[in-house]
Amino acid sequence: MQCGFACLEAGSVRSKNVTNIIMKNLLDMLISALFYWLIGYALAYGDGNSFMGLTYWAGIGLQDGVMAHWFFQFVFAATAATIVSGAVAERCNFFAYLVYSGIISVSSLSSTPDPVSAGVQPNLHQTTQILGHTTCGFTYPIVAHWVWSPQGWLLKMGYRDFAGCGAVHLMAGACSLVASVFLGPRIGRFDSKSGEKGGTDDFAGHSLPLVGIGGLLLMTGFLAFNGGSLGTMVGAGDSGLIARVICNTVMGGSGGGLLILAACKLGMFGPPAWSFAFTLNAALIGIGDVKAGFYWLEGASESQDFAKYYEVSVTAGVNEMSLWTSFVSGLFGGPVYVALHYLVLKMKVDDPLDAVAVHLGGGIWGLLAASIFSNNGLIFGDIYQASMLLANRLIGALAIFTWTVATCSIMFGILKALNLMRVTAEQELQGLDASLHREIGYPRSAWEPNFQIPETKLSPISSNKTDGEGDIDDDQATDWSSSDEDNENIDDKDENHKND
Repeated sequence: MQCGFACLEAGSVRSKNVTNIIMKNLLDMLISALFYWLIGYALAYGDGNSFMGLTYWAGIGLQDGVMAHWFFQFVFAATAATIVSGAVAERCNFFAYLVYSGIISVSSLSSTPDPVSAGVQPNLHQTTQILGHTTCGFTYPIVAHWVWSPQGWLLKMGYRDFAGCGAVHLMAGACSLVASVFLGPRIGRFDSKSGEKGGTDDFAGHSLPLVGIGGLLLMTGFLAFNGGSLGTMVGAGDSGLIARVICNTVMGGSGGGLLILAACKLGMFGPPAWSFAFTLNAALIGIGDVKAGFYWLEGASESQDFAKYYEVSVTAGVNEMSLWTSFVSGLFGGPVYVALHYLVLKMKVDDPLDAVAVHLGGGIWGLLAASIFSNNGLIFGDIYQASMLLANRLIGALAIFTWTVATCSIMFGILKALNLMRVTAEQELQGLDASLHREIGYPRSAWEPNFQIPETKLSPISSNKTDGEGDIDDDQATDWSSSDEDNENIDDKDENHKND
């Protein structure tokens, strides 16, 4: 999934910021792994209280049988951090991103980047490092403890979330919203004179094919992301349940993507077109819609040690969604994405990857859809029990949203007050690849002709004049680089061909 996010985000940004966005995705994995091992898993799944865990620091006490669960939950933490990188693309201070990524996945940021290359003064750098230490752990791991630990207050209350509709997507979408608001839009993104949003083509990503590759990788990854959330595959009935989860995931994406594709062709969102970008995002939100509706743990609240309980009781209860209800859930997810997409633009919030629309919208709708369309939901199950489950999910969604907005606002607010939140205007206009990394994603030397190609002749080889070393003389070579006038003529011919 990290490869999918990396390709999706790299293709969605301008070519001058590709190295920066790929670097962020790499660091999401590296930082998340280190600090999820140190304190993240302990806060999320250690034995403690209803608010947070207090054991398994640095993996001490973890048995081999729980390592698979540790790895899977680390992927969840890394995913939550990665989602936000798209929302802050092309203008976020690199050091500020390190702080954020660590805090989201539970890092205290013990490494010390060079203050000059990070673009900050040493004293501010130390202040920010203290910020990372004092606020670490109060985002994703705490939410995960509430939702999935047997001691978590949301789980005890009756909140159910199979694969992270609220704990991962809603939380990451809310953090993306806060980060985008504090950062502000990219230079020139919105027209300050007319008060209208800038054209969507003004900041088009540099590679739609790369976006497509990333989207397909994400869809494939979500099959394992959702199916693996069962936590076991050796028990009676496990294989059938995993198969149902995967099939429902596919159908949810199908419903969301196909509806929006048809709507785009009918011209409901602009000139009629087979829009790839809208279809892809609608399919992704459709996949996320079914995350909350597969099963829940029964009797989890009686266990005081999740690591032991996980091994024996993870398949105690099932709450299924059928294939057709998953498809319908995805159908509704598509319009949710489009509505939030335009709402975010109306609010002049610059979200290059539509993280708010896809993940915040998908997380909220997924919790609602699971309470409506599942076999134990409002339509097919007992009205009272389904209503209580819906109420618990709404309370959980509100708690997760409030917690995320509060903690992230404090973190981003301090960074902004210290002038560490955003790169300078000069760096942003130049591009972060050159100004921060000095590693250009697409160096000019890689595509600009720097040599002359020999002219093709029909005369015998023996008639060619060389210097004896196989090198062609200057008078035999021709410059194949076309002039601006030639390019214009070619463009005119291409346009006439399209019109024909």
